[in-house]
Amino acid sequence: MLTHSHIDHMGSAADLVAATGATVLAGADDVPYISGAAPEPVPPLSPTEQALYEGIFAGFAEAGLPPLRHVGVDVALREGDTVDGWSEPVRVLHVPGHTPERDWL
Repeated sequence: MLTHSHIDHMGSAADLVAATGATVLAGADDVPYISGAAPEPVPPLSPTEQALYEGIFAGFAEAGLPPLRHVGVDVALREGDTVDGWSEPVRVLHVPGHTPERDWL
């Protein structure tokens, strides 16, 4: 279950799916970005935030980390959905965060 499309939350998802055949669940608003169907909008950043953002991604490149691989989403989740197959009932709560559909558009 992916909470949103940022690299620190979905960075290894494609490899995990390839290795295990895992089913991917994610919030419907983030599906286009997780799957690669739409480019993730660039966030509006202050100069200080921009410098931090660039530094983080430069560090990724210096460490030789591969670029983000998108992954297909098997189940798009929406407020009130239920997720079956868990040891107890799971109900989806939409809790807006810091991804594009909720803050930047």
